[in-house]
Amino acid sequence: MLCLYIWGSHWGLPSIDPACLSVISYLQLVSEDWNVIECCNPNVSPTGELPVLRDGLNWIAGVHNIINHLKKNGLNVDENLTNKQKADSLAFTSYIEECAYDVLLFTWYVDSKNFVEVIRPLYAGLLSFPMQYFIPTQLRDFAKERLTRHGIESVGDTGFLMDKSTKLNKIVHESYDVLQKKLGDNEFFFRDQPSSLDVMAYGYLALHKYSELSNPDLATIFNTEYPRLARFCERMKNYLSSRPISKLPATDLPSFFSGLFSSPHTWFNRNVWKTYNVEGIKKEKSEAQIKFERKRNLSIFGAIGFVEKEIVDEVDYEEDSEN
Repeated sequence: MLCLYIWGSHWGLPSIDPACLSVISYLQLVSEDWNVIECCNPNVSPTGELPVLRDGLNWIAGVHNIINHLKKNGLNVDENLTNKQKADSLAFTSYIEECAYDVLLFTWYVDSKNFVEVIRPLYAGLLSFPMQYFIPTQLRDFAKERLTRHGIESVGDTGFLMDKSTKLNKIVHESYDVLQKKLGDNEFFFRDQPSSLDVMAYGYLALHKYSELSNPDLATIFNTEYPRLARFCERMKNYLSSRPISKLPATDLPSFFSGLFSSPHTWFNRNVWKTYNVEGIKKEKSEAQIKFERKRNLSIFGAIGFVEKEIVDEVDYEEDSEN
């Protein structure tokens, strides 16, 4: 049984994360024998990211690793594509992960009204205490760092973002133009059947279209100026709606407070790498394990210090949003 650990659902979508939504959509196309767990905790992953797929004793993290693993095990939605189509799929997937993702980060985090009124409360509602106080700001810090390559600057003590050259506004139209041209008049990117490119495009564009934000400019541009892309999202959503998603409760996961009393690495060894102990094989720490332990420890021992700071920052954000 395949089990997928993801960020939680909202806005009528099975996940608020584009990578999670892409893998969910892929699994809906290729298998009926799988479940999802809305754990909303990237620290369950050896690499500190969601989605994570558990396939028996194997744990696979990251959208591309998961899709490649599924393909290698006979769940290949692209098996009928030509070599050129496969090459196009790789190229456009990379483009989507660059531009469409930056557009999403720009909309969710550069627009302070969206962040303060929608995005931060959304993540806070999905996360447990005390992660709800610092994870949203950590996600925003990631967006700030990534968007600096586009000239997005942080200003003021609270670190609000500004796009002084309006470069991201141009990227919005450029990325939609490229994808709508590639789609053409087809139902899906490679004519009449969805492929891995379709699930990747849907995973990102659905959050452009369906996110209910205080400032809905992005959804307005998407729906009014790019009707073929909008219809593509509706088509994918309807296509996938007939394929139910089986959810399991988020139980038996390493919690923040359990981490205070036992090593995260111990939990990970017991639940993920236990086959090595059974076989009596001594393994060196993998890079994934080292990153996992580092991220978990930083979360555990740094959280309490963040709580007080984030409570103060929350007041600052709310005051700034009112001005």
